[in-house]
Amino acid sequence: MPKINSFLFIEPDLHYLNYGSLVMRDIVKAASKPEYTVVELQGDAASPAAVDAAISANDPSFVFGLGHGGPCVFTVECTAAYMSVKSGSHSACDQDRRLDKVGGRVIHLNSCLTGQELGPAIRANGARAYIGSTDSFWFYIGSAPNSDRAARSMFLAEYQVEVSLMAGLSVEQAWRDSQARHDQEIAYWTTGEGRNHVNAASLVRILQINKSISIMIGEGGTKVGTPLLPANWALLGLAGGMTPLIAVGAVISTDQLEKLRRWLGWASA
Repeated sequence: MPKINSFLFIEPDLHYLNYGSLVMRDIVKAASKPEYTVVELQGDAASPAAVDAAISANDPSFVFGLGHGGPCVFTVECTAAYMSVKSGSHSACDQDRRLDKVGGRVIHLNSCLTGQELGPAIRANGARAYIGSTDSFWFYIGSAPNSDRAARSMFLAEYQVEVSLMAGLSVEQAWRDSQARHDQEIAYWTTGEGRNHVNAASLVRILQINKSISIMIGEGGTKVGTPLLPANWALLGLAGGMTPLIAVGAVISTDQLEKLRRWLGWASA
């Protein structure tokens, strides 16, 4: 039986994933409580073997994973396939992989498209709940990772799930809080201080997309944390940036990454 108050965070850095990981590390640091067991697998430590070891050692009730993905696959550092459901939609999905590790847990995957096939398979294999995206999740790479509001905005909205869960709220409430946080970020770029940002309209559109593709399936009343003290995490930063967005999209090759680095426009991985 997974342990309440035990959390695992999978935070790879390469292939633009540090844009999300750095925001999550700030959230985890602020939201952790003395009674929590929190394991963060950062950068190179976010490997399939390390994830397996952390699950075995800590039996977490909650697992967050950031990584490029597809309808049937979730990957970790360097797009190493970690979990998949057998499917004809992707070459990495020739087998059921690690679905036996989800039983009794709440799983949040910030990974494109996993809500189509992998998320339902996670639930069907015994997870209490799954939160994720049914299409490509987009974010802004026009400024350095975690450097300003534009670089953080999409993750502030998505990771409200973790803020609320670590404050002791239910899965359904955490997902609803995330939906509301999307609206707050949209308001910031439309009528708030961010309205004059050069890419405000595009940031709003991407937030609208990310909100619309977010799903929660499973037992909404489940709680994974019982903090003694309330969460004390506030909005991170302001300011602006410039240029493109990228998606935590279907598994990307080295050649595709090089093209992205050369192409300063809108890009989906």
